[in-house]
Amino acid sequence: MGVRSTSNHPTTTQADGHLLDYFRTTFSGGGGGTNITAPGAEASGGTVVDGGGFRYHFFTGSGDFIVTGGELAADYIMIGGGGSGGSYTPSPGYFNGGKGTPTTFKGETADGGGGGVAYSQTSAPERDGGSGGGQGASAPIGIGDGLNYPGPTQQGFPGGAGTGVDGGGGGGGAGAVGQTAPSGSQPGAGGAGKAAFSGDTGIPASYGTPGPSAGRWFAGGGGGGSRYGAAPGGTGGGGAGCASGAATAGGNGQANTGGGGGAGENGVGAGHGGGGAGGYIEKTSQPFPVAPYPVVIGGGDSAGPATSGDGGSGIVIVRYTYP
Repeated sequence: MGVRSTSNHPTTTQADGHLLDYFRTTFSGGGGGTNITAPGAEASGGTVVDGGGFRYHFFTGSGDFIVTGGELAADYIMIGGGGSGGSYTPSPGYFNGGKGTPTTFKGETADGGGGGVAYSQTSAPERDGGSGGGQGASAPIGIGDGLNYPGPTQQGFPGGAGTGVDGGGGGGGAGAVGQTAPSGSQPGAGGAGKAAFSGDTGIPASYGTPGPSAGRWFAGGGGGGSRYGAAPGGTGGGGAGCASGAATAGGNGQANTGGGGGAGENGVGAGHGGGGAGGYIEKTSQPFPVAPYPVVIGGGDSAGPATSGDGGSGIVIVRYTYP
């Protein structure tokens, strides 16, 4: 499998461009539709990988996907930055996680993940997002919601509910709701993400994470926090909630997955919610007329004190059949 990095600017068109023969085919390994690409169509931008009958363009930083020579038919995935987890430090005290920033591409926006809610908070305006942040224990405001949930255009799932004093809820993921804290002394796990292109095995191991089925997984929620033990992050790059012990930190969401950050803990009780994953959008068989298509990659939230797990940055992946 060949891998090469390229500049994301219009001057690199010829470096990445490849003359595509006219073909009509059906995408395999992930629910693609019938595509027709014009003779002479070329594409450039991002890091280019060929394998499994596809050419992929991976954008982990902002740039341009550039199509020249004719209309290209392609699939794409875009994921926003993950939200951070809730936590506590002596100053400023209890604090909510922040929302990740959105990823934009081809006129669409994948929302940033919602921030995890800290213990007993009555206001958390950033708990909603692509996927929602988990509820803090004893927090009356409830879980964070996922964008457009439920429905055919949803970008993610809600966070999990908190329980008792020490059970922080897990952050929502692209594929599942964050886990409700099983008890007042045990936090909830982050919600699972999704396998890109329904399990396409051509994506290299340098992107995403392994999962329970084939392919690479993205956009898992962050684990909730408790002084009694860790809660795992969701499959797809979510950060684990804090381990047991005084003032331990939540794990960071994995870079370029949109994973939510894990919740922290202050060592004396009070469970906190995990951060939600960035919004996940997947489209198949989309037309790309000749043009540059700007890509803006969302960042994971990292505004909180050190005990809060940061959200992971987002990503855009474009693939098309490659002879």
